[in-house]
Amino acid sequence: LGEWDRALFLTDERLKVNVGDIRLLSFRAHIIERMGKIQDAIQIHRNILKINPDYKNSLNSVAYLITTLPDPTTEEINEAVDCIR
Repeated sequence: LGEWDRALFLTDERLKVNVGDIRLLSFRAHIIERMGKIQDAIQIHRNILKINPDYKNSLNSVAYLITTLPDPTTEEINEAVDCIR
């Protein structure tokens, strides 16, 4: 396994014990992002925001990650703007 694969495995193992841990979920999103799966990382952050709508790390991450998409939709751009307000 590569470094990111190993980190993802270990994080997923911890999440089995600490289900819904926002910090672990956020770290998982970071790993997924580093693996190049931007849409998946955005979705994890969206799920975190369902648990805690004021979680600044996920608000910032959603906004930033949307700006890295090759062709974000108008809806995604609006979401990014809403996240940084």
